[in-house]
Amino acid sequence: NLLYNTLNEYNPINITKDASNINKHLTEPYFVYDNITDIYNIAVSYILGIRITNEKLFIKPHLPDNIKNYKLTYKYGNTTYNIIVNANAKNNEILIDDYKEEVDYIKLKSDFKVHNVIVNIKEK
Repeated sequence: NLLYNTLNEYNPINITKDASNINKHLTEPYFVYDNITDIYNIAVSYILGIRITNEKLFIKPHLPDNIKNYKLTYKYGNTTYNIIVNANAKNNEILIDDYKEEVDYIKLKSDFKVHNVIVNIKEK
């Protein structure tokens, strides 16, 4: 909710709704777009905890206390990963198509399939 509200604050359509805002932001068009990109990167990398390195998808979220899980769909080549992240689980584990992984990442592969992934993160 906080992220959504912040993105709406910087949305060019919303900040130019009336004449006073148009005059205020007319001289700063790049400021708006840079901040939206920064907010998006912060949300994905730090809040949702998504990082991709060498065909490995790491998920280590830093969610606010009132958010316990989230879902995402990630497409890698011709493969789709439907991912559910539970941030208040009893154990840290990753299940891919009901198979428990022995590593702390999702090994990305392009195999024309749809994979169902559950990422359980131990409660703090």
